[in-house]
Amino acid sequence: MLLLYLTRSDVPKLLELIASIIFTNAFVIINCQFILLRMMASLSLVRRIHIGLLLLACSQVWLGLDPLDLYWGWIGAVIVMSLGEAILFPTMNVHIDRIAPEHLRGAYFGASSFYSLGFALAPLGGGLMLDYFGGRWLFLSSAALCFIVIYLYAIVEKLPRPDFGLTELGEKPS
Repeated sequence: MLLLYLTRSDVPKLLELIASIIFTNAFVIINCQFILLRMMASLSLVRRIHIGLLLLACSQVWLGLDPLDLYWGWIGAVIVMSLGEAILFPTMNVHIDRIAPEHLRGAYFGASSFYSLGFALAPLGGGLMLDYFGGRWLFLSSAALCFIVIYLYAIVEKLPRPDFGLTELGEKPS
């Protein structure tokens, strides 16, 4: 949505900025992902997810408040966003793998792939938000969603889980 927002706004040096944003995102993720995950190895998966989401939320607030002509502000926000992504994406996959019962692991990963629906709907939903509310609202709403997800991850460990290990007849599935 950031690129859509920037192309619709009156941003100076637009092509240079977009190329720099794409380069920065890839560079940070490639160079920092393993280092960050190694540094955070002693933290629980949920704590790592919280940190990644907090970085992502901070980047969204930064994007929402950044003036259009502040070139390095956009790059700084993308660095923070990329650090959050570098932590979040691999950690969330490991978390799904850990919470899934052995015989339902494929179903859990299949259900988690519904996030790709967001990739399909984001241009429509984000475009409508840009049209009706503007970029600031879009990015600040995204930050609010990050905080909602932080809350959900905080309570997920406390929720009761059904025992998927037994069938209706009380037998372990084969």
